[in-house]
Amino acid sequence: MGFLPGGPSTPGALFHWVTKTDEGIRFVDVWESRDAYEAFAHTCRPVFQEAGIVDAPEMQFFEVHNYFAGGLRR
Repeated sequence: MGFLPGGPSTPGALFHWVTKTDEGIRFVDVWESRDAYEAFAHTCRPVFQEAGIVDAPEMQFFEVHNYFAGGLRR
């Protein structure tokens, strides 16, 4: 789906991480915009359906004021 360890990400994705929780797993993604995320999500739906994932995950969206990554400030 475009995320590779140490490699290039999907266009519009700033970063992605996953952790195991007591309830399952948690994904956190930061995107350049909500539109960039929606474009990516649209391409993922058929992949999820093919894998047998039919229920949408619980999602929350937050506006990010700024972030620090690799010495870059945005």
